[in-house]
Amino acid sequence: DRAGPNFSFDKMVFDQLNRAHGVAVDQYVLTQAIATAGTVTAAATSFAASGDLATTNPYFASYAFAKVGQAKAATVNAAGTILPATHAFFVPTRWEYMSTSTNQNGQPFIQPSYAGVFQAIAAGSSGKPVAEGDTGYTLSGLNVFEEGNIPTQAGFDQTIVAHMPEVWVWEGEQVPRTIPQTYAQDLSVLLQLYSYVTCIVRYPLAVQAIQWAANVVWPS
Repeated sequence: DRAGPNFSFDKMVFDQLNRAHGVAVDQYVLTQAIATAGTVTAAATSFAASGDLATTNPYFASYAFAKVGQAKAATVNAAGTILPATHAFFVPTRWEYMSTSTNQNGQPFIQPSYAGVFQAIAAGSSGKPVAEGDTGYTLSGLNVFEEGNIPTQAGFDQTIVAHMPEVWVWEGEQVPRTIPQTYAQDLSVLLQLYSYVTCIVRYPLAVQAIQWAANVVWPS
């Protein structure tokens, strides 16, 4: 009933509702996309079981990179698909770990272009911080995105490799509304934001989920 003075309470609340709405839509689309996706299973090898960054080198260079390639191949080789992957989506923890991993000489495997790329397996980006979304990097020809809403599988994170033109999403306009009658006895109102959303993956195997069996362990 009161939200002042000099405070736009409705703007603050609907801004928060808009953020929550975005997460809900994101989670719905991700769940739909991987519900019928192909899977690439990763072995239960820890990224850094001993906490030593150097121990990640063989795993990252020869295994994680290969799993991305395996997922790419699956989008092309699956019967009735033949669709080259275009994007890779990592949870922020795994991508940030990978993007800061180095070889035995201290050289990063993934290098920003401003650093002068040399013998890197992935490169790009202007080095600007990214909370979520396009990192500016490419990995094995895939545009790399950080995506914090990818659901876990058996308690471990997943990486999604997909031919994105076949993931179709329709979303209606957002509808904000206030319903004072609901909580009138408490001088309160119900503030609501909703929209209608649907997602169709026309070729399910155009989406591949790499199911990791070990979590990232940051070096101590």
